[in-house]
Amino acid sequence: MTTAVTLKGWPRTLYYAPLRLLHDAVTRAMMNSAARRRGRPGDRPSRRST
Repeated sequence: MTTAVTLKGWPRTLYYAPLRLLHDAVTRAMMNSAARRRGRPGDRPSRRST
């Protein structure tokens, strides 16, 4: 997975500064969560209600 951010102007740069510190951890957690939901190749998808 690749993400790209284009920062235009100092307000956006300032806003993104703390997010940059967490970005890798959040992205990794999202990918791990998706992999867990996917399950093993022979498993049926779960029918969870949302």
